[in-house]
Amino acid sequence: MTSWRRLAWLLPGLLAPVLWWAWPAAEPPIADERWVWVEPQRLERRLGLVGKVQAARQEIQAAPFDAVVAALMVAEGQRVGAGQPLYRLDTAQIDVQTRQAEAEWLKARASHRQLQGWQAGPEVTRARRSVLAGRASLALSQAALVDTRRLFERGIVARIEVDSLAQQVSAQRQALQDADDELQGVLARGQGDGLRIAQMELTNAQARWQALLALRQRQVGTAPFAALVAPVGSRDGAAARAVQAGQQVSQGTPLLALIDLGQLQVLAGVHEQDLAWLREGQPGRCVGRGPSTGRQGAAHRASGQGRCGAGGLV
Repeated sequence: MTSWRRLAWLLPGLLAPVLWWAWPAAEPPIADERWVWVEPQRLERRLGLVGKVQAARQEIQAAPFDAVVAALMVAEGQRVGAGQPLYRLDTAQIDVQTRQAEAEWLKARASHRQLQGWQAGPEVTRARRSVLAGRASLALSQAALVDTRRLFERGIVARIEVDSLAQQVSAQRQALQDADDELQGVLARGQGDGLRIAQMELTNAQARWQALLALRQRQVGTAPFAALVAPVGSRDGAAARAVQAGQQVSQGTPLLALIDLGQLQVLAGVHEQDLAWLREGQPGRCVGRGPSTGRQGAAHRASGQGRCGAGGLV
């Protein structure tokens, strides 16, 4: 009886861990669920660049030839239309060069024509006459030598006459050979390389003359497009001294700068690590800031859209 009582007392203690292990744990309270609708979207990465705004089309009007500025027809800050005269140059210096080039062209043309008709020209004719005259003289001397030798065999003339005629025939043969060599040389001058050289000299002389004529036609400079006349900048970035009427200028001297304000572009430097994020034609946004005003330093802002080009955002 005692052992059953002990078992009855021990049984609840033994079953308690088993029941605790088998009993399911209480679930935590479920929070309010929130659903988010996910749609496919494009991921963007923005790259900020700092640059400057300038005209997309600019042009420097330079002196086409060495001259004196006769007149300036526009002023800095003035708006001009396409085809409007800008300046006029004195052509006294280029006129001298043009006349010299024309004279060289005329000489080259005469030489070329002479070589084209070289076979019937005066030099070839003169050389041929010399050959013919040498042959005739040699034939007469040879005939006289034959007759003199016959007379010498008969004892009519002395030996010295035969020797003298023999020397004369020998000299005339040499003269005839020289005349024939000269004829061949004269004929060669009108053929092959000689004619090609004359043709090239004529072409070069004509090209120089035509080039000077084309430059002279640019005596009056005109605006190629509607633009704003701006000062010409120097190499250090400062404005260069403006050209004045009556000033001597050399070829290539900047006279005026034309800026087309119809289309602007932004030039900005890009780090080489960021080049992979850019491509030509890529759209971009430009935000400009003007100078600060007042104590608060408020800045004027301007924004616009553009596309990335080879020279920047345009």
